[in-house]
Amino acid sequence: MEIKQAYDGTAPAAPAWPTCGKCGGRWGSLTSERLDAWCITCSREHAEEYKPVFRAHVLKHRGIFLEMAGVPAAFRGCGLDNFADQTRDQQRARDAVRTWAEAGCSAGLYLHGPVGTGKSHLAIAAMLEATARRRLTARYIAVHQFLLEARESFRERNTQPLSALLDRCTETGVLLLDDLCAEKSTEFARETFLTMVDRAYGRRRPLLLATSNLDLSDLGCRLDGRIADRLREMCLIVNVGGSSYRRRIAVRRDLHTSAKKTFGRGRGRGWANLYRPAFLDRLKAARV
Repeated sequence: MEIKQAYDGTAPAAPAWPTCGKCGGRWGSLTSERLDAWCITCSREHAEEYKPVFRAHVLKHRGIFLEMAGVPAAFRGCGLDNFADQTRDQQRARDAVRTWAEAGCSAGLYLHGPVGTGKSHLAIAAMLEATARRRLTARYIAVHQFLLEARESFRERNTQPLSALLDRCTETGVLLLDDLCAEKSTEFARETFLTMVDRAYGRRRPLLLATSNLDLSDLGCRLDGRIADRLREMCLIVNVGGSSYRRRIAVRRDLHTSAKKTFGRGRGRGWANLYRPAFLDRLKAARV
């Protein structure tokens, strides 16, 4: 088939070479256009003009930048522009993160609150803003997964020691520790995260972002007081309250399933009642 296309002249055209959005010249490689909107020369010579252009570019191609940071696929669309704030606490949290970003992302962030309130979404959005505004490299770390890798590093056949894992995490511009202290607290976990936080504290790099179900007082009691004390100095503390987003999705799914069983799949008056708030309240009270 490929040979026939080559002889018929119907083979797909080669991808266009990237062009600079400022000077229009060709530059870089075929993947450069997704990472930068302008060529290196123009972005350096017109640095102030390029800042808003690069931020818009990062937000437009956020999936690529978040994938490079190691963010799971389910969170690669996260941003401040699509955060669904359902409560006043969530609105205040979103406004606090936006103010932090507009102020230059100079300090870290510690977001705490109940399960399912959008802490990870806001933290990833903050990481994206830091990348867009300060052109920092980023690294996303799921704490429980990192601890598994750290324990595996002590096996005989493993060629990557724990020090290499810590270097990979701390030698970046922005580090996000997601779901800190969700795992069972052990001496190994305390020492590992104390080393990581202490490196960030001593070097003033990377910019540290963290999410947890615990406030810093509880974190200090459960994990280590030294970690909580350093985070208190390094980070802006943001409380993300509200009810679980995943629970709301489950309630809506159950309501929809119950309505189908009650009214069938037709389009009669009974099915239309499904979308009336009074009916939803009665059905929710009966089901939840």
